[in-house]
Formats: sequence, C-alpha cells, structure tokens
Amino acid sequence: MLNHHRATAIAAMRHPLVWLALALALVTSPASGHQGTAPKHDAHRHRKAPDKPTAKQLEKRRARVMKRATERKQRRTQRQRDRRRALRRRVAKRLKGSPITPAIKDELRTHARRVAHLRQIRFVAATETDDETIAAVDRVLARENARHERWWRSVTAALREASKASPSKASP
Repeated sequence: MLNHHRATAIAAMRHPLVWLALALALVTSPASGHQGTAPKHDAHRHRKAPDKPTAKQLEKRRARVMKRATERKQRRTQRQRDRRRALRRRVAKRLKGSPITPAIKDELRTHARRVAHLRQIRFVAATETDDETIAAVDRVLARENARHERWWRSVTAALREASKASPSKASP
C-alpha cells in the first residue's frame, strides 16, 4: 500500500497545479518569514489613477490635432501641385512645344506607378534591413528607368522626324 501512495504522490507532482499549490504553501508558511502572509506584489494597485482630462482639455487637444492635420493636408496639396508643375515643365522641355498625346500620358502614368511601387517596396525592405531585397529593387528600378529613357528617346526621335517631314510655316 505504501508503494501505491508513493506512486500516486509522484504522479501528482507532475501536475503543474500541484507545484503551484506547494509554492504557495511554502511562501505563506510561518517558516518562510512572512508570518502566513503573501509577499506584496500588488503595489501598483495602490497608485493613484491619472486624472481624466476635462471636456475643455479634450476640446483643446482635438483642436490642436485638427489644426495639424489641416496643415499637413495643405502642405501635401502644395507639394503635389509643385511636383506636377515641375513634371509638366520637364515634359514640355523634352517635347519642345509638341502637344502631350494620350500615349505620352499613359507612359508617364505607367512609369510613375511602377516607380512608386518599387520605392514603397524599397522603403519597407529598408525598414526591415533586408539588403537582398534592396539590391533587387535597385536593379529593377534601374531597369525601369532605362526602359523609360529608351521610350523618351524614341518619342523625341519620332517628333524630330515629324517636324522635318512637315513643311515649316516660315518657308514659302
């Protein structure tokens, strides 16, 4: 019978709740020096809770946040306008007075979308310090820029040929 009780005690010791009960019994026993009380681990419960902001404070905070958001939106809108103006100037300079056709707009839109996606991928890879992805994105970006430059050269060559073939208005 003694072996049976010993086997049961050993099997019970494998259970985590038994270990927890034993640990609590040791901590709260008079031999542990706590005179039957558990150690104070809940000191954080006695701290005073921070005061809740008043309605006036919340309204001020909301006004500051809204003001910053409005300012950011205005700056973003101005940056977008400036970028578009600069792009139009660069395109007009390359086209030398020729009109911007729908095909040119499509190519510019496609190139911008591809470059934006690649830059976003590169940004995420940089934040994750993924050097392999950064190098791969740089290679793809260089390839995309080379493809776009080849397209621009073909467009400008076609425009030169068209201007040579058409009679100029200055000659009789």
